[in-house]
Amino acid sequence: MRGGAEVVRAPGAAERHERHSAVAGMLAAAEAFDYRVPELHAGDAATDLPRPAPYPAACRPQAWSAAAAVTAWDILRA
Repeated sequence: MRGGAEVVRAPGAAERHERHSAVAGMLAAAEAFDYRVPELHAGDAATDLPRPAPYPAACRPQAWSAAAAVTAWDILRA
């Protein structure tokens, strides 16, 4: 902070790439669940499994998982 004001900087190219990569992964997982995103699924690498494995006791769809789309949209716009 400088002079009591917070300094906000624009994200760099590397940071934008990381954000977009995370959102792309979320969208790929959502597609695998027919966009009925569960609260939890396996975190295996996409190179190891063709689609994410569902967790048996997870609620599907889960409201906060569905609401993550709003955050993802904000990330893509940044």
